[in-house]
Amino acid sequence: MNNSELHVDWEIAVILSPRPQVISIQKDALAFDFLGDHFEDVGLGYDNGFYDFLRNRTGAINGIRYFPSPDADKALEEVAEGEGITRPIDGNLPILQIFWGRDHTFDPEAPCDQYFGNNFIYRSQQSGKLAIGFAIDALPPEERAALKQITAG
Repeated sequence: MNNSELHVDWEIAVILSPRPQVISIQKDALAFDFLGDHFEDVGLGYDNGFYDFLRNRTGAINGIRYFPSPDADKALEEVAEGEGITRPIDGNLPILQIFWGRDHTFDPEAPCDQYFGNNFIYRSQQSGKLAIGFAIDALPPEERAALKQITAG
């Protein structure tokens, strides 16, 4: 991988709703706009837990398994389960599993990205919706390109 492949100036943000929406935003953004909503960082900083990208049987990324820090979990406590969001518990650890699309199958042992940081939590003052940003720097270029396609659609 060359240096230009390592530099990524965007990341994904997931708008948390029963059917999560995935968009691309500027990397480390403190605010962004989406469909008339202005989302701003809730003030917890950029290190709010760790996460793995979930992959379906074909290896395509179809979601995120997020282990929020205690402060982040408190900020996200109003996020309800829905078609694309589940809240399983792993021992005492809260988890937020976020899926986009219809395929929610994944191998729970396979994800091993274990990203830390670069996951700001945002809230829209207009709608009250929450969103979480996730860095994609360490993903291979082909996975980043596939995510970019999802965010464009």
